[in-house]
Amino acid sequence: MPVPYANLTNPQTLNLYAMVADDAETYADLDGHCCDLDDAIDYGVGVLRGFASSLTFGAVGAPKSEDSVSSRAGQGTGSVLAGITGEITADAGKGGMVAGLAAEAPSLGTSTTLVLAGAGAAAVGTAVEASAAANLARLATTPMQSSDKPGEVYVTEPQASGKPYMGRTTQGVDNRMETRTDGRTGKAATVDTYKTTQEGRFKEQKAIDERGGVQNLDNKRNEVSAQKMKELQEQYGEDPPTLE
Repeated sequence: MPVPYANLTNPQTLNLYAMVADDAETYADLDGHCCDLDDAIDYGVGVLRGFASSLTFGAVGAPKSEDSVSSRAGQGTGSVLAGITGEITADAGKGGMVAGLAAEAPSLGTSTTLVLAGAGAAAVGTAVEASAAANLARLATTPMQSSDKPGEVYVTEPQASGKPYMGRTTQGVDNRMETRTDGRTGKAATVDTYKTTQEGRFKEQKAIDERGGVQNLDNKRNEVSAQKMKELQEQYGEDPPTLE
């Protein structure tokens, strides 16, 4: 069963009593789950997919092995919401059936109409409930690839501040710039690539440092602390950039 926001290769991410993997010098936790914008997008789309899959019995939006952890968390949320919707619909239908049977004007067809409408709603709601449960089961049994995805570190054209922005993405640089919602626009160029999230954070900070730090960029903060960078430089076998 996938664990939302957890990296199973890092047990600290399973510690519900620790924030940002117990490494606050390195990571920021803006939403309580330490995710970046890509994660938020994956989660939101996942909610829609989970709801759609539950309504269509898996014909649309079913889980895939390449889905990210955030996407699967969203799909789980969407499936639960669909199940709740189905339950409400079923209960309302049953209530309509009871009202129809108790109607005082059966000769006018009132009770028959209410009973039939209620029975239909109850059947649909019950089916959606069952489909939502089946989708949650699919989420639990569909094999999952590694949560780490390769990506690119990129730098944009100068923004409104007159400074370029340094970032990283797993969506492709062009697609990332087209889908930004923070006001940053224009073209961007790839400056490095990475295979894992940690390597991506390291290489993004390395690129920031090579340009003299965040004061020379449109970035609001460093991606990795100075102390953590020393550890990562040892891990990846790279010398720190020379700052002028």
